[in-house]
Amino acid sequence: MASRRGFTLLEVLVALTVSGVVLLTVHQLVVAMTSYLDDVRRSSRTHSAEMNGRRWLRSALASTMSPTDSFPFAGTNVSLTFSARVRQAGGWYELERILIDLQGRDLVVQRSLSGRLVLASQIESMTIDYWLDGESSRPWLRGWLSYGTMPHFVRFRLKRIDRSTVDTLVLMIRGRQ
Repeated sequence: MASRRGFTLLEVLVALTVSGVVLLTVHQLVVAMTSYLDDVRRSSRTHSAEMNGRRWLRSALASTMSPTDSFPFAGTNVSLTFSARVRQAGGWYELERILIDLQGRDLVVQRSLSGRLVLASQIESMTIDYWLDGESSRPWLRGWLSYGTMPHFVRFRLKRIDRSTVDTLVLMIRGRQ
């Protein structure tokens, strides 16, 4: 019998089929990994933006100015208005009137000098409560309107559209140590 040189047509077709299946599998893995990395990046950006929003809110409440007849500390269970010395883009601080409320699905800060800032997105509902002092026997209040005093703490409870849990953020007001 003479020695064969090369491959039969059947062997070439089998090799092409196996190579095609391997390439298709590799392609699907690359597409899945790219999609996963995009999701991770998007989630990371959202998380970073929300953490920056929380830091900004903590800073604004820490620099809250004492209420006056012209600028009361006023809050309901769905919005909050107060005056604070807020850091500006140039690094200095200016007195601003601040309104925090839910607009559509976004938790938004309206600033008198700097415009709109989104603190969190994809919010289904929000509740704001106020606590007068550190006595545990006193309940959280659903609203606050004062021309002379501020609560010691403000509690934000955010229900997310995509989660069954409620995020709770309790912040101390300036000078309430």
